[in-house]
Amino acid sequence: MVDCGATNWWNWPARWPPLQQVADGRYWPRSFQQLYFSFKAINKNDVTAAGKPAGFLGKSAPPGSGRLPPSCPAGGTCHRAPTVTADGKQRFMAISSDSIKPLTDWLAQNRPPNYKPAGGGPPPRLPRRLPRPSRRPRARPRPAARVVLDARADVGLSSGRSRDPFTSSVSVDLLRALIMCGIVGYVGHRPASDLLLDGLSRLEYRGYDSAGIAVVEDREIAVRKRRGRVAGLIELIESHPVEGSIGIGHTRWATHGDPSDVNSHPHLDESGRVVLVHNGVIENHDRLKARLAETGCGFRSSTDTEVVAQLIGWHLEQLIESGHAADDPETCWSALRATLDELEGTYGLGVLFRDCPGHLWAARCGSPLVIGVGEQEYFLASDTSPLIGYTRDVVYLDDHDTARLGRDGLEVRHRDAGTRDVAVQTIQDEAVDVELGEFPHYMLKEIYEQPDSIRSAMRGRMDGDDATAVFGGLNADAGELRRIDRIVLTACGTSWHAGLVGEYLIEEFARIPTGV
Repeated sequence: MVDCGATNWWNWPARWPPLQQVADGRYWPRSFQQLYFSFKAINKNDVTAAGKPAGFLGKSAPPGSGRLPPSCPAGGTCHRAPTVTADGKQRFMAISSDSIKPLTDWLAQNRPPNYKPAGGGPPPRLPRRLPRPSRRPRARPRPAARVVLDARADVGLSSGRSRDPFTSSVSVDLLRALIMCGIVGYVGHRPASDLLLDGLSRLEYRGYDSAGIAVVEDREIAVRKRRGRVAGLIELIESHPVEGSIGIGHTRWATHGDPSDVNSHPHLDESGRVVLVHNGVIENHDRLKARLAETGCGFRSSTDTEVVAQLIGWHLEQLIESGHAADDPETCWSALRATLDELEGTYGLGVLFRDCPGHLWAARCGSPLVIGVGEQEYFLASDTSPLIGYTRDVVYLDDHDTARLGRDGLEVRHRDAGTRDVAVQTIQDEAVDVELGEFPHYMLKEIYEQPDSIRSAMRGRMDGDDATAVFGGLNADAGELRRIDRIVLTACGTSWHAGLVGEYLIEEFARIPTGV
């Protein structure tokens, strides 16, 4: 048994959790069980009675391992506890499991008369944890793999993919496109440019690198866009004003193509018949762009959004050549629907047609859109912040919905069900979660969206022609993987619990320290 002098116990520091202050400025354990379990949680920087680092944290280690002081008895399990030497310096001594009972007996016989234990009963229940993997041999030091992701890089082009070997560049693009980009639109009787600029100013909190608007008047599309802040766009419009009562606007965070004036939204098709703004990522834009290039289509920018505009324009041209009227809303519906059927990825679209100037179209798949309902006017936005002050009556679009907003009313069509009735809701608070839509809470929303979530996860990954799967994102080679010396899992909610399980699985099979 380790010899513990009475003065050693009185002089332990008050900040040590198992201790409470009693008479004469002395300290005493709050409970013997708590004292015992605390022996296992001493900081790894503590020293042993021999003045050398103990070398382990919160774990037992067998004697003879070279990492414990010689005072541990053979065959016992050693822990550490603080003591105070004659010179008043705090040191740490080894406590074996064999000595715990004599130690607590001694404390019981010598405790102060005014000592009140902090509760009795059985020992405290420790958090249940899965068994840790067995101790692995010390690995030789090796350089850690440093991962650098340039937030300003052109991660969407094949020549400029993300340098992060462990993160899918598509997911990074998607994060930027959904969170950082903003859409506004207006159709009504008021000057559109003022409302669009006000809406873009309210979307500045999302972060962006460029902004722009497009307004239709007298069957002409006027586009104003600029890299930089909304304030710069306002100066541009003051010097080159635009007139009209229907328009769209956008704040962009670069995903495909560098931040520049030409890559900013809105984007026109080659004929100038179609203009649009877009949130999201079109995963098959390379294939679509190559196909359009074969037809002689020329591209001005390096964005996936222009591919969508050019594709709508191509379908519109085919319909016009086959005898459909360019100013018929049904012709615009058909061109838009044919384009959406070819897209793979996520999108929230605001679209204007030059020859059908009294209407604004919207489409959603994976990127939220909300429609504001006013008096003979309608608003379009990616969240409710641009709508506050103009209307509190809103309609939330669901995935695969397309909508036509006009002075004569609102029409919403679903991909599979045709025209559908929509519920107009009233915004009660300043901040409303657009993504929640008509569902009362996220649990119900996630249950009903599981089929779409599975399809979205597999979209672009499964090749039905040769029954193969394409898995991208983990672009590290074997050498880079071997240089990883630590893994951190970041999650919340139920994903955090899944991460706790993954922590043990990764440590057991990969033998790499992992934290959550």
